[in-house]
Amino acid sequence: MELCAKCNDVFSKERNKLYLTKLILQEILLVLRFKSSLPEKTIRYLMQFLCFDAGTRYLYPVDGDDLYIDLPPSARTHAMDNFQHHITEALDFIKDWNFTRKKKTDSHSWEEPDLLGMGCLGVHLKATVAQLWAIELTKPSKVNKMYNKTLSWLKTPPAATQLR
Repeated sequence: MELCAKCNDVFSKERNKLYLTKLILQEILLVLRFKSSLPEKTIRYLMQFLCFDAGTRYLYPVDGDDLYIDLPPSARTHAMDNFQHHITEALDFIKDWNFTRKKKTDSHSWEEPDLLGMGCLGVHLKATVAQLWAIELTKPSKVNKMYNKTLSWLKTPPAATQLR
């Protein structure tokens, strides 16, 4: 996290500033697409990376979850700025009910013991992504068009015939 924040300070080109941040974000997206076999602890740290940049923290109920971040509040990695491009994918991840089953079968192949309990990692990932999504919705946005497109179902309730 410090390295990503320092890259933003040191490099002058935008491409170089965000290179490490985009790599970490790509790994997070692979986790959300079920194509990553990272250990559970690493996945928790990656999600904390996004949470820190959003100005929050998600507390996982694990003994020894001692990720302490000692960066000044002005240090930004701009991870959430880049995550906004994939926010619809995050919404699809939240809506996917089969994720916990998929993650449970994947966790058997990991060499690390299941720290959160069988199947809980998927639930906590969903909660973390939902928390990040909620934070993004509360921010005043210049791209309200994207939110209107992805959340149009909130503005138009279903007809009475659809509720049957």
